[in-house]
Amino acid sequence: TIFAQIEAFIQRCRDLLDLCECQMHFARWEENVRTQLPIFGGQRGPAINRKLTEIEVAFDKNLQELRKSQEIILDVKATTWHEEYNRFRSAIKDLEVMMTNAITYAFDAVRTVEQGVEVLDVYTHLSSREVCVLLTIF
Repeated sequence: TIFAQIEAFIQRCRDLLDLCECQMHFARWEENVRTQLPIFGGQRGPAINRKLTEIEVAFDKNLQELRKSQEIILDVKATTWHEEYNRFRSAIKDLEVMMTNAITYAFDAVRTVEQGVEVLDVYTHLSSREVCVLLTIF
């Protein structure tokens, strides 16, 4: 049983690493500082910024819900963490869809190579997410 507990603890640590990545991807947190929201120009700029803000607000809400379980995160005998974390992961999948839509919307307005590079630069931090990597391939 000791090995099962160690494996469960390792999985909890992986969950926390994933949570940290989500903070960088969806809430612009890097080293305890929220980075500035990128500014998009053109007619679609304000709409893109609204979409990104909506994603951040939704992420923050889901993170606050998960924080309610912070006392049990590393307690491998507490099984409710799995339920809470699975709810969080489900919400992240929804945010990935929203982000994919925001990226697509931003690229729809691209008319020059320079504009395309600027949009790519804004979303570079998402390149480690599988959903967004697949999007940029197509």
